[in-house]
Amino acid sequence: MLILISLDFIRAGNELIDGGYEVDVSDAIGRYTADVIGAAVLGIDTDVLNNPDSVFLKMAKQTWNLTSLTKRLKFGMFQNMKALCNFLQLQLLDKEISNFFMELLNGIFDHRLKDGKISDYNDFVQILIEAMKEPQTPDNKFRLSKELALPQCFGFFVAGYDTVATFLAYSVHCLAINQTVQRKLAKEINEYFDQGKKSYEDVNEMPYLEMFVSGEILLHEFQF
Repeated sequence: MLILISLDFIRAGNELIDGGYEVDVSDAIGRYTADVIGAAVLGIDTDVLNNPDSVFLKMAKQTWNLTSLTKRLKFGMFQNMKALCNFLQLQLLDKEISNFFMELLNGIFDHRLKDGKISDYNDFVQILIEAMKEPQTPDNKFRLSKELALPQCFGFFVAGYDTVATFLAYSVHCLAINQTVQRKLAKEINEYFDQGKKSYEDVNEMPYLEMFVSGEILLHEFQF
């Protein structure tokens, strides 16, 4: 599914470029990231790339929207006064956002648990569901419940969306103003893909891509 999403992203980008349109790279990357994380974490096809008015995209963007003073103050308190926030039972995200994603996740979990076809899924939700089914043993008395798994999955999505989208937008800008780096990186990726090396493990073996990503993280001080 991830390869299909990437190919769809390339197709859409080429159509815009061939048509002579201006491209809002940050918006395009944000939609692509929402589709990828939706597939990798939730196992669903959000198709945000072709549907910019999607409710899923709207909620994803709002997770880290700190434009209002109230949200900025709450964010600062969560960073520096966690004990006070817990005491006051403050929520960093708006209820509309958290309720939307929790209801979505609850429906996905219920469907998977009822369906029982483990082999049909390969995403973060399924990893948690398989952990929920593991029996307790004398050495491991902890058992993951759905009530504990849902916040874990929600947190994974929230933490990943904005960070990855921002990192990719900065990376695209860097490649656009450094044509030599862009050509070297494209050459390495094409060589691997031409050999059929497209898996996660294969991508991790790309030396120039590893250097580029590490350099971007250091340059812009990203924290994953």
